[in-house]
Order: sequence, then structure tokens, then C-alpha cells
Amino acid sequence: MSALRRSLAFWTSQAGDVAEALGLARDTTAGSTRLFGPEHPETLESHIVLASCTGADGDPAQAAQIARRAAADCLRILGEDDWRTLLARSEAALWTGQSGDLDGAVRQYEAVIADTTRVLGADNDLTLDARSAIAYFIGENGDPTRAAELFEDLVADRCRIQGEEHPATLDDRESLQHWRQSSTG
Repeated sequence: MSALRRSLAFWTSQAGDVAEALGLARDTTAGSTRLFGPEHPETLESHIVLASCTGADGDPAQAAQIARRAAADCLRILGEDDWRTLLARSEAALWTGQSGDLDGAVRQYEAVIADTTRVLGADNDLTLDARSAIAYFIGENGDPTRAAELFEDLVADRCRIQGEEHPATLDDRESLQHWRQSSTG
């Protein structure tokens, strides 16, 4: 039941009703903690979704804090190679960058990419999404040429792995165009 509620919170946020999603995420996290305890994987996953919904609701600093705590708990309980640990670290990097610490986000994503590639593989969605995020933050941090280079490589990989019409491929292709235009002034 907890997994279903987490999914509902996540997809409600993706659909744009972030206030409702945040309420669902808070309720799910409280319910998981009560039902399973604070160290159960269901509860840890609920904290990751709570971080995502908190950030989407406009509080990236709080989202980064929640995600960092979730990552630390996942590391301690599940280990460094568990996908939930990697996901929480990626979420922490995202909200670190969204809260204005672009250098911190890039550093965190460098480590996430190294570990997701090692554990999950270069073609895994989490690895590809982290590559997209680091390229974005590198561009936002003043290096549009490097961002365009990273997006160019990523789009080629996305086309090979997910296909040319996959939504992530299309998003990254749009980002590639943006950073190419930004780099040429």
C-alpha cells in the first residue's frame, strides 16, 4: 500500500498538483514510519518522494535537506550500492543545485554518475538522468559550451538506448539546442 501511495504522490506532483502531492507524500512518510519503522526501505523510499514533492512545491533548500538525510539513512541501512541510496543522492544533488549551490550540485552529480555507472551501468535511467542534470547545472554555472558537449553525447546515447522519440531524448535534445545557442552568443 505504501508503494502505491508513494507513486500517487510522485505522479500527482508530475501532473502539476504539487500541493496535493506534498500532502500525500507527508501522509505516506508518516504512515510508513508508523507501520514499518523509520529504517524500513518503504519509509526510506517515502522520504525520497517527500524530498521530490517538497522541491516541486517550491522549497528546494528543504528538499535538499530531506534528500541528504534520506541518502545518509539509505547509506547506513542499505549500503552504498543500493539503488535507493543512489536515487536519494541524486535527489540531494538536484535540490542542492535548485537551491543555488551549482558547484555543490556538480560535485555531487559527478560522484553519483561514477557510482550509478559502476553499480547500475551506463545505460541505466538513473545514470542517464544524472548526466542530463549535471550538464544542465554546468551550463547554468557559466559553461554553456561544455553543457552542449555533454548534451550532445547524452542525446546520442538516449537515441541508442531509449529511441529518438522517447520523452527524455526529446527533452535532452531541446536542452542541447538551448546550450548550443547560448554558447554561440
